[in-house]
Amino acid sequence: MVDEKPGAHGAPPRVVLVHGAPDRARSFNATVRELTGYTVTTYDRRGYGQRAGHPPKPTGDIFEHADDLIAMLDGTPTPVVGHSFGGIVAMAASVKAPDLIPALGLWEPPLVWTSWWPDTRMQDATARLVESADVLKLGELYTRAAMGEAAWQALPAAQRSGYRAEGASLHADMRSILREPFALSSVPSPIVVGCGSGGRDGYDDVARRLASFLSAELFEVAGAPHLVHVAQPDTFAHLVRRTVSLGSRSLNTDRSP
Repeated sequence: MVDEKPGAHGAPPRVVLVHGAPDRARSFNATVRELTGYTVTTYDRRGYGQRAGHPPKPTGDIFEHADDLIAMLDGTPTPVVGHSFGGIVAMAASVKAPDLIPALGLWEPPLVWTSWWPDTRMQDATARLVESADVLKLGELYTRAAMGEAAWQALPAAQRSGYRAEGASLHADMRSILREPFALSSVPSPIVVGCGSGGRDGYDDVARRLASFLSAELFEVAGAPHLVHVAQPDTFAHLVRRTVSLGSRSLNTDRSP
């Protein structure tokens, strides 16, 4: 598939990026810099981020997140690309409002409820997380693991408290995918599913199964990590461009007489 040059038909193409769990919109900053000529919207999902007036914490209903995303689209059909858990949010939104999402890009969504994982480690880890009673500790543990001990210790106390508070959102997000939140067969196309290869956690295996199940395009990049938008923003930007191009063709087809 050849990426369409941005702005080829007038206004810059729009796309919305949805982050995973735990994460924040700013993790897409390097990807956005790669997407010259595109109008890119990112946002902190409910319960994440420390800005004043940030969204309320989720309750564990995936369609809560879907409604937030649909509101971001503001009635304008726009391709959506989700990283990890953000891909599940994107799929839920497309099920609820298919006419608003002409194309989906999904990077290794953690379909914990499926039998597609090579072993039970992911299901077991998610179940243990959901059983945890100390959500503040969850927020700290996952943040420290992601940024490293030195970076964590360098944070001001207020920022460390903010990251701890996000543990409640992570807990709710994981609770929402222990059981099937929607039928994958109800996710409309067209879709591009991205993944790395050779990973040890099974994300790439699940992505390939998802692409096959949905008859979607598979965008596989050897050696790309799960946190591809941070480690290899050019790779994630390529997935975004492919998704936008697919959405443009979908919209043009729908408008054909």
